[in-house]
Formats: sequence, structure tokens, C-alpha cells
Amino acid sequence: MAEDEPARKAMQFDRMSQGWVMGSTDFKIAVALKQRRAAAALAQGDRDAQQVREALQQKLLDQLLRKARRRRSELCRGAKMTDWKVALAAAMKARTTVTNRWLAEQLHMGSLHEVSRRVAALQRKNTIYKT
Repeated sequence: MAEDEPARKAMQFDRMSQGWVMGSTDFKIAVALKQRRAAAALAQGDRDAQQVREALQQKLLDQLLRKARRRRSELCRGAKMTDWKVALAAAMKARTTVTNRWLAEQLHMGSLHEVSRRVAALQRKNTIYKT
């Protein structure tokens, strides 16, 4: 692009704009391998981040259970949508990015859609009393 002649510049630019990389076959292979390694590192980072999120969610669940004077063993007994479980789910949602699916599974609450509905109803109820 440092050439003075505008037509040659345009031609070089057109050539550079074709394909995903310019260079020899060996160079293209090297770039492709580097991209593959970078993508794998990103995927590993995502897995690591998910493991950290899961550990933090489990730790918060334990803290909230202690505060509610409940045990993990109580989660799988009794009604799926008992008031204390719904309150626990609402507290988890208020403090984390936990999903309704995670809550339904970990708190043994049944349908993730029902978790969403019940938590939203509790949040609306609490908002009404605060205003």
C-alpha cells in the first residue's frame, strides 16, 4: 500500500480482500492451527468459568440454607413449591445469575416454568409491600 500509483494500490487492496488469509499454504495452515488453539483456550475458559459459577452458587445455597435453618436433605422431601423453597429460589435469583432450571434441579422444585412463576409472584408481592 506504500506504492504511489493509485491503480496498483487498488489492485493490491482487492487481492488482500479476497479469501480469509493471504500467504503460502504452510502459512494458512499455521494460522488455522493458531485459531483452533485460541478457540480451544476460550472454550476451556468458559468451562472454568462455569465451574467457578457452580461452586459459588452451591456455596450461596449452603449459606441461605443455614440462614433459613434448613438442611440440604430437606430439599428433596415435602412439597416442591413450599414457601421456604420459593423464598430460597428468590434469594438465589436476587444474588446470582442462577437459572430456573438450576433452581428446579437443586431445590427439587419440579418444573422450571413453575419456579419462574412462583419466584416472580413472590417478588411482586414483596415489591407491593415495600412501596
